[in-house]
Amino acid sequence: MGKCSQLSRSICCFVLSFVTIGAASAASFSGNFTSDDGTFQTNLTLTAPSTLVAYTTSYATGGFVPVLSLFNQANGDFVVLNGGDASCTNGRLKDGTTGLCDDAYLSASLSPGNYLVVLTQFYNFPNGNYSDGFSQAGTGNFTAAACQATGSFWQVDVSPCVQRSGNYALTINAAAPVPEPTTGCLMLGALAGVALALCRNKINRVPLP
Repeated sequence: MGKCSQLSRSICCFVLSFVTIGAASAASFSGNFTSDDGTFQTNLTLTAPSTLVAYTTSYATGGFVPVLSLFNQANGDFVVLNGGDASCTNGRLKDGTTGLCDDAYLSASLSPGNYLVVLTQFYNFPNGNYSDGFSQAGTGNFTAAACQATGSFWQVDVSPCVQRSGNYALTINAAAPVPEPTTGCLMLGALAGVALALCRNKINRVPLP
């Protein structure tokens, strides 16, 4: 009976480890742009098919309107971007000055590989692939010209323009899909049941002394 109990415990432990595969990993970054055409970028390596979620929290606390762009690092191909849509979804908070939810939120299902996440200010969009550069690169404080003002970090998509700060805060989460119970846990649970049944059958067939 001891061997059968040990076998059933081993199978149960395997079920628990199987359904926890795909735990999320996260990284957070913060800093300050000194000019409107500033950029921040970070590399990301995925070893398995994953869901990437990248979002900012700095607009809600006075920072500039952010744009997040994602590229395939291997060839520089553009993947997706988000920024400046002002929708109060995915947990984005309202800024107390403008009443807008202008933080960026980017989500994408990705294959294994190396990727590049780039943060820029609104209107400084990618021209295409990474090698094509960004639309406002080298133009310095482009928001001041658009708002007929001086300085930097003016929000150009509201009237009248509102001056913001150069602060940014970015969080990146990546998680591999977790197996569904019907294809993982239930299958292994059935195997555990079969093993226990075989053990009981063997015990019942042992002749009495």
